[in-house]
Formats: sequence, structure tokens, C-alpha cells
Amino acid sequence: MFKILEHGSDVMFEIYFNDTNSFFEQIAEAFRKVMVDFSPKGTMIVKTITIKDNGEYPTNAIRYLNELIYIFDLEWLIPIKCIEIEKKNGVIKITMSMERIRDPSSLINIPKAATYSGSRTENFSPLRIIIDI
Repeated sequence: MFKILEHGSDVMFEIYFNDTNSFFEQIAEAFRKVMVDFSPKGTMIVKTITIKDNGEYPTNAIRYLNELIYIFDLEWLIPIKCIEIEKKNGVIKITMSMERIRDPSSLINIPKAATYSGSRTENFSPLRIIIDI
């Protein structure tokens, strides 16, 4: 589960998660919701994002989101669904289906970067993230 919160001219969302899989799934879903207003209907493209795992949810969240932003900026791809998440040897590989934005009018926001804004508990759930737009 996630909540989209007010944060000046940027967008903030709060991610609620129980484990690593729900953590990455909720981030992808929140990112999609703050970016575009559309339902998936095109051809899915499978991509694998690889990030260094330092064992901390805030750092992993920002690394993951910045990779999503980079892919969006380069290829106009939006995450649809996490297919597989693998943690091994200090690396996390997130394989996901993505869809290309074909209609720019469906864009709500164009992201520039992601930053960690804090959490309310020691286990980091919920985790607050700001998307700079």
C-alpha cells in the first residue's frame, strides 16, 4: 500500500511494506501513479534493474527510483509489474514488465530525481520518498 502526500511543488509518497518484494512492488506502483494517468494496454517490455544492496531500505529505494527515472527519461518506459526480485551477493535484481508511454498527454509529472524524506518507525515502514519534478 502507498499514499500520495502533498509536498509543495514536488510529489511525496509513503510506502507501506512487509518484505523486500512488497517494498519494490509498492515503489513501482506509486511511481507509476504519480507519473501517468493511464491503464496498461500496450506491449509489455521486460527489463531488469540491478542495484547495489547495502541492506538499508532508504538507500535501496532511492537507487531503485533513480534507475526508474533514468529508464523513463531515456526510453519513456513506466513500470507495470515486478515479475521477480532476486537478492544475492550484495546485489538486487528487479525484473519487471514496463510499458512505453506513447501519448505524452497521459503524463501527470515528469520526474527529475528521488530523495528520501524519512520514516516513522525503526523498520522504515512507512517510508517517505520525494520525487523532484
